[in-house]
Parts: sequence; structure tokens; C-alpha cells
Amino acid sequence: MKRYILWLSILGLFSFKGFAQVDNIFSSVPVVNGKVVFQQFIHADPNLSDDQKYAILSQWGKDHFPSGASLLSIRFDEKNKSLTVNAKTNLSLPQNKANASKVAMTYRFDASIANMGCMLVIRDISYQLPNGDPVKPAMAESVITDSAISSASGNDRDLNNAVRKSTLLFFNQLYSKLNQVFE
Repeated sequence: MKRYILWLSILGLFSFKGFAQVDNIFSSVPVVNGKVVFQQFIHADPNLSDDQKYAILSQWGKDHFPSGASLLSIRFDEKNKSLTVNAKTNLSLPQNKANASKVAMTYRFDASIANMGCMLVIRDISYQLPNGDPVKPAMAESVITDSAISSASGNDRDLNNAVRKSTLLFFNQLYSKLNQVFE
């Protein structure tokens, strides 16, 4: 009997872990043709028409990206059923990571309706790092990729790791919010 309960407990833990990972769709930094590009397809209700899916996407974009300091631009393309957003956000970092508590990140977010759902693409990611060039931001390729982290040392490596973790967390939250509207 104890063995049976133990096995059920282990299976339950694996099942729970599987459910918890759904929201962490981005766990690594993908590089495509030398550029950091996050991509994910979000399935939608097959009973919805493309026009209905686009209406959901448009409303979500209006609700999630209201005009303000963090929104650089937003474009709704009804013909191509797509949404393009250029935005910035402050990533919170642990205080001990090179004495940085916030790093500004700029990114481009594209979402387009395709047959069974919505294709999400996040690219053109850059950062305003502490002690970095205030005019020229650091591109994601030089900060959060495996090669950028492995080639850095000391505080720079710690900072790059912290920026990577915060970036992945932010993009997973963004994905999760968009995914919820199509469930």
C-alpha cells in the first residue's frame, strides 16, 4: 500500500511539474541567423473565424499596450490580421547584480493570425545597461545569448545572467497573457 501511495505521489509531482512548465514556454535564448528571435504558435478555438481571432488579438493589444511612456508604437493591420508593437519596459534585477536594480529593455512584438491560431514573434531586443553607452543600447545578441554569457566574466557575467533570467520571465508572462485570450 505504501508503494502505491509513493508511486501516486511521484506521478502527481511530475504531472504538476508538467502543468507548471506550460507558462515557461521560453526557457532558452534562440538565435536565428545571428539574431535573438523568440517564436511561438498559440492555438485558438477552431470554431473561430480568422476575423474573430483578429478581433480578439486587436482588443488584447489595445488593452495590454495602452498609450504611454512604455509604448513606442503600435500598428494594427486588418488586411494581414496582425499586430506589431514596439515597446520598452524596465526589467527588475537582483540588487547585487553589478549594483543594478533595473535595466531598460526595448523589444518588437509581432502577432499575426494564421489558420489555427496566432503566431507570436519577439525580436529586435535591446537593453540600456548600467554603465553602458547611453546613446547606443546593447543588443540582446551581445547580452543574453549563451555565447555572450560564456564570454563575459565577473560582474558582467552576473549582470548578463540576471538580464537573461528577467527577459525570459517577462516574455513568458507576455506569452501567457496572450495565450489566455485564445483559450
